[in-house]
Amino acid sequence: MAQSLMVRKSGRSVYVGSTLRGGENAAVGWIEFGGIVRRFKGDATIRRTHAVLRSALSQAKRSRLVSENVAQDVNGLPERGKSRPAPWEPEQLGRFLDATASHRFGPLYEFLAFTGLRRGEACALRWSDVVLEDRVLNVRSSLVQVGPKWIEGKPKTASGERRVDLGERTVGLLLMVQLAQGEDRQRWGAAYRDNDRVFAREDGSDVSPEVVTKTFRRLATATVRS
Repeated sequence: MAQSLMVRKSGRSVYVGSTLRGGENAAVGWIEFGGIVRRFKGDATIRRTHAVLRSALSQAKRSRLVSENVAQDVNGLPERGKSRPAPWEPEQLGRFLDATASHRFGPLYEFLAFTGLRRGEACALRWSDVVLEDRVLNVRSSLVQVGPKWIEGKPKTASGERRVDLGERTVGLLLMVQLAQGEDRQRWGAAYRDNDRVFAREDGSDVSPEVVTKTFRRLATATVRS
């Protein structure tokens, strides 16, 4: 997947943005210089957005579209976090999984706990990547966020494409997910969107990793951290 920075000028406004291209997937987002909408809340996202702006404005300066790179010296950027969240104890994990067993995302959270996949990898996983008879799955892609959209791309790291062995409990879990999807497919009929995803919404459409995280935080607060 290749990324390129772009700059364009319209009247007195300068727009900077980046494009991600991977196969048939392409996404582009433009941010107006001087009128940035504060919709990115995560510290890591803010730092990445600033890095894109700084690089793009450097390109704009070389192209003489702007006289200076105002993103070069910026105060108030969030600092990189030095502390890491403490992992749950087995008792806490068990309590969470028991409390969320009947939730739509309950099987997904259990799957993440027992396989170690990242949320984007699990949301992108297809049944064609899973061989239940051999108790193995292959991680080939991940859902990544580009602006407000989620697109399918390569895993987060170069070693992200990998084979993961499955335990008996996880195999049983995936069999239950298959049965539940069969029921969803019958209820929705022709309207069902069969994307071959292992974890999907009731209508078969993709589950965004962002929703998975927000739901997890809400459920964890109600079950483990209460």
